[in-house]
Amino acid sequence: MEDRVKARAIYSQCVDVIHNMLPLVKDSAPLRMQRIVCAIESRRQQVASDELRFILKANPNNLEAIALNAKAMRMMDATDLAKKEVRRCLTLDPEFAPCQKLHRSFKKIQALQDGISAALKDKKYDQALDMIDKASKSEDANEETLLKFKCDAYVQKRDVTKGLASCEELIQFYGTEAPSSCNAYLSVADLHMMDDDMEKANIAVKKVAEICNGHEKLREYQ
Repeated sequence: MEDRVKARAIYSQCVDVIHNMLPLVKDSAPLRMQRIVCAIESRRQQVASDELRFILKANPNNLEAIALNAKAMRMMDATDLAKKEVRRCLTLDPEFAPCQKLHRSFKKIQALQDGISAALKDKKYDQALDMIDKASKSEDANEETLLKFKCDAYVQKRDVTKGLASCEELIQFYGTEAPSSCNAYLSVADLHMMDDDMEKANIAVKKVAEICNGHEKLREYQ
């Protein structure tokens, strides 16, 4: 997890450095494309979206930008939109390698998610966790999806110690102040309640109230 945090910080610095360089160049498109890559890797979603909008407005059929847009959408968990972008890319050029790779990746991820979901539904928690562990070693692994499944699996298994570690890793992945981390905070609350630690459970719930006021599940915990 420390390596991921360090790598994200480096990519985030790349985003800022390129931002300062943009006014100094006439053709900013290549730099903006690099900035998009860095924004995706550092999970700076708004920056990636803004730059992609700029590039695609200038050239809606920029295949490289379309592929990056699909990656950015998958990062934001907008899987259907990401798949739509990949289909558009392959319609424009069926041989474009980055979009071919994304297409194969999406199919593998969907098959994996279906398998893990089925195992969890059947309460085969160890089988689900084994699938998650194996999938994490694949180059097609979607880290966010696997972390979410892992957190959920340990909650359902009622394994407080491993559940807290996994859900905390998911929170760190999103960022402790990110609205996308709210469901993970609620899972942390559930785990603390399983352990009869209401004080820590309430701390997690209060965090959700701070960063996701109006969350649909919040009333269940108050």
